[in-house]
Amino acid sequence: DKTLKDVKKYLHSDGVFLFSTRLADKNTDIFWWYLGARQGHINIQSEKSLKIIAKRNGLEFLSINENVHLMQRKKDNIHKVLNNG
Repeated sequence: DKTLKDVKKYLHSDGVFLFSTRLADKNTDIFWWYLGARQGHINIQSEKSLKIIAKRNGLEFLSINENVHLMQRKKDNIHKVLNNG
């Protein structure tokens, strides 16, 4: 939550926070390559956990695909971004 609070300080009211991560789910194997120490991951999130974190911070969470996600303050900001304003 602290990282997201820091990001939110710089997020314009109609801005979008775009990030990349793989999501875990209830079937995620503990030997999944993405969880390896060499990858440097200290925690792994699921879609559900990111939605909860976003909501706690007054944001909406949306996955673009399995690797790219965003959080935004207002529900329709992504449409503005994708359509260049």
